Amino acid sequence: MTYPHPENYHEAAGSNPCGEWHYVHNVTYHIHKKKTANAAGDGDYVEPPRTMKVIYHCNKDICEWVCLEHPVGGFARRKANAWWIERGGEPLPPTLELAVEWADKSLKKPSRIFVEPDGKFSRITDYDWSVPVDEMPEFDPDDVPF
Repeated sequence: MTYPHPENYHEAAGSNPCGEWHYVHNVTYHIHKKKTANAAGDGDYVEPPRTMKVIYHCNKDICEWVCLEHPVGGFARRKANAWWIERGGEPLPPTLELAVEWADKSLKKPSRIFVEPDGKFSRITDYDWSVPVDEMPEFDPDDVPF
């Protein structure tokens, strides 16, 4: 199945039974610490790695977590490194605190995100980089149909 890919910013954000595009008005970054921790097999308490929570402010807030503090070489860390580089972030930040600071200042932000249902949650599966967020027209609450 192919998903609608934006040809330009002005096309309508259509619906798709497998997901839909959401216009992004702003992106914010935060350090996220998991509320509960895993217990190791021997009963010892294991502190889970912190993540960078990315909030895409659309018609509703849509979040994703970037695992920059997960073990080097693991799937989550490799995916986080690719996420960072895709947005123009080089070099990789040495700490999560710097990641949040650098992300806000230097990473490119998508103009739209494609979100698909994934069980009881949603997953962002595509990004539209055609129009930078800071060049998008102002959001007018009067345009909301409810």
